[in-house]
Amino acid sequence: MKFGFRSAGPVLGALLMAVGVSLGGGTPASAAPVDCTGSVDHYDNTGLRRWIADGQAVRSGPRADCSVRFRGPVEVDVDCWMENSLGATWWFVQSRLGQGWAYEGNFGSPPPRHAHAWCFAPD
Repeated sequence: MKFGFRSAGPVLGALLMAVGVSLGGGTPASAAPVDCTGSVDHYDNTGLRRWIADGQAVRSGPRADCSVRFRGPVEVDVDCWMENSLGATWWFVQSRLGQGWAYEGNFGSPPPRHAHAWCFAPD
């Protein structure tokens, strides 16, 4: 059996196409978490304490794509809340592990919203 360039062309082309699809196709790698640290103007609602539930994140900013600072379970001091551009409620908290933003659903029992406990942060 003769094996020449004419018969190798289609086979080689199909092989290269398969390799190209496996290397470049498919789902793109997920983006790295964003460090969302920024200034926060807020009212310190001293005395309001809550627990972040087991495994739930406290992040560097009020968005799910912001980097994780630490995870619960941990008791936190709750300073203030805000709604981000997607309408999700986030709370600025402080604990022995640091400070950051906790999504309202990450609390064992969500804090009550008070008008004086509103804060502003870049979103």
